[in-house]
Formats: sequence, C-alpha cells, structure tokens
Amino acid sequence: MILATRLMSYDKKVERLVKQAKLDEAAKFDPFLARAYNNRGSAFYRLGRIERSIEDYDLAIHLSPRSPEFFVTRAYAYQLLGKDAAARRDFERPREQGFDP
Repeated sequence: MILATRLMSYDKKVERLVKQAKLDEAAKFDPFLARAYNNRGSAFYRLGRIERSIEDYDLAIHLSPRSPEFFVTRAYAYQLLGKDAAARRDFERPREQGFDP
C-alpha cells in the first residue's frame, strides 16, 4: 500500500511538471521520461492514433535530441500520414548526428 501511494505521488509530480511545460525540469526529475514518451508514442502508433503518437515522439525528442531512435520512430509515423518530407528529415537526422541506422 505504501509503495502504491508513493508511485501515485511520483506520477502526479511528473504529470504536474509536464503540464506546466517544464519538460526540462521534468527530465531532470526522471531521466527516463524521454524513453517513456517514445514508448507511449509507439503504443499510440500501434493503436492507429498516429497524430497522437507524433505528439509523444516530439516530447521525447525535445527531452533527448541526441537519441536517434526517437527520430526514426517519428519518421515512420510521418510516413504513414503521407508527410514524406518530414519523414525524410527524421530518417536523415541520425546520420547527421553520426549514427548509421
């Protein structure tokens, strides 16, 4: 019961920070937040909620702009929406950063 209460408190604090658009502060509080957003974006993607998935991918990229996989997942979402120019930019971004997908 105590653990559940602590987790609820933790979730509320992160949610409050994000809602206040203090993403950088939220990232300091939880360094895994970017990956969580990317994972949630992927869940929305699999549910067919592509535009909603892009919102989460955007947040992940904002919090961790040097993570190439975040750009690639967003590129697939853009591609599915027919936004080919945006998809190409995201597919190229990891190479520009020195990664070879």
